[in-house]
Amino acid sequence: MSNLEKIFSILTSNKTVFLFDDFNDVVCKLVPENEKVKAFVKFKGKGEYEISLKANLVLDIQMGGKFVDEKFYNEY
Repeated sequence: MSNLEKIFSILTSNKTVFLFDDFNDVVCKLVPENEKVKAFVKFKGKGEYEISLKANLVLDIQMGGKFVDEKFYNEY
């Protein structure tokens, strides 16, 4: 199963997806909300901010990122 298929499966189960991209040194959170998906990113030691789901960074993370848990995301 590809990353995109797994992401889709998790989001359609109404669960949040957490991803880590070591190349860009960033974590991403994809949150299903009212039949839409909101994307948030955090760089190490920085605060979280919302970003467009269509942003190149988010697309890169979805394609090549590694799945992590909420604790990893929050502590990043």
